[in-house]
Amino acid sequence: MNYSIKLNLLKFKNSCVVTVKGATSTKRGVFIPIEDNNIFISADDNLKAKGAYIDSTAWENQSPGKYGDTHSIRQSLAKEIRERMTEDELKSVPYIGNMKPYEVQNASSSVNAPTAQVDENLDDLPF
Repeated sequence: MNYSIKLNLLKFKNSCVVTVKGATSTKRGVFIPIEDNNIFISADDNLKAKGAYIDSTAWENQSPGKYGDTHSIRQSLAKEIRERMTEDELKSVPYIGNMKPYEVQNASSSVNAPTAQVDENLDDLPF
């Protein structure tokens, strides 16, 4: 079965919508602090960031939600991080989204999504 997944990125701790001005245009984006949200950054051999990962766990709800969502999604944390947290901190780990069954209309067609380029130099934005 396929699922449609909806994540609320503003549920992450200290996240916000930001506007960044580049050389030729201004873009809006979402800022999610790496350290505040236990984001794992992978790097290539030159230590340039390749990916940013957030572990999550999904579980089936007892009954579908108002919009047909059948599963809830919450960020999952490593055991050593959870063990250092207080009970209140554990309870405050946000629900970041939900899932619902998705019917594939034509499984034979596929789209290649563009690969995002991460650049550490904010003075050299691509816009």
